[in-house]
Parts: sequence; structure tokens; C-alpha cells
Amino acid sequence: MHRGPVEMRLDEMQAALCKTTSNPVRLGILSLIGRRELSVGVIAQRLEQPIPTISKHLHMMKEQGVVSSRRAGNVIFYRVTDPRILDAVSLIRQVLMARLKSERAMLRNG
Repeated sequence: MHRGPVEMRLDEMQAALCKTTSNPVRLGILSLIGRRELSVGVIAQRLEQPIPTISKHLHMMKEQGVVSSRRAGNVIFYRVTDPRILDAVSLIRQVLMARLKSERAMLRNG
């Protein structure tokens, strides 16, 4: 089956989005700002990470369109651009939880 340019571009975009959500720090950021927008400083404090580390991750996430920002004076706030991103992350987490439960059952019965 021949894949056209649209399908190939979608594959590239999906791979880039998955790469963006494939880091534990970035997953933590998504978890925090999925509920409400937060500043870089608050995100860094809650994740117990240095501000430059959080800023680097947020920059990557913003380049991929996962988060957007707004400035209020000297403070930059971030939020998730599309709640479906959180749905996708949650779905993957549900698959992994089912896998963990299955592995635990196998260990108990094995």
C-alpha cells in the first residue's frame, strides 16, 4: 500500500509529539499544567527541578505545540494547548497500568 505525503507527514508529526511526551520531567509538567496554567517557578518548585531544566523542557514542548505561554510582567505562565494531549497521555498510562497488573498477576501465579 502506497502512503501519500499527508500520511508520511502525520507519521513525522506523531513521532515528534510522542518524543515530546516521552520524558518523565515533561510528563510531570503536563500533569501539573493539565489542571491550570502555572509559572515556570511554580512548576520547578513542585517538580523539584532547577528552573533552567524546566525552561528547557517547556521550550521543547512549546516548539511542538504541546504548551503555550503568556507573560504577566516578569512571570511566564504555561498551559496545555489541547486537552486531547492529556487524554492521549492518560490512555497510554492506562495501557501501562493494565500491563503492570498483568505482570503482577503472573508473578503471583507463576
